[in-house]
Amino acid sequence: MAAALKMDKVDRPQLAQHDSSILDLVFVMDCTGSMGSYIASATSNIRDIVQEIVISEKSDIHLALVEYRDHPPQ
Repeated sequence: MAAALKMDKVDRPQLAQHDSSILDLVFVMDCTGSMGSYIASATSNIRDIVQEIVISEKSDIHLALVEYRDHPPQ
């Protein structure tokens, strides 16, 4: 996604230290027609983020994805 936004580098935030054994994470993605050329990149970045969290987190992880679209979908 950084390339799509023409950014040289994206600094990723450090994961917070916590005592909870559950991580709830929701991704919200704009899937409207104007985002068509960016959806594949956003999807790939979401996968990368999830893989990194799964590897580094020791807790149960609950993931959700909310997509919003044009009505009717294009």
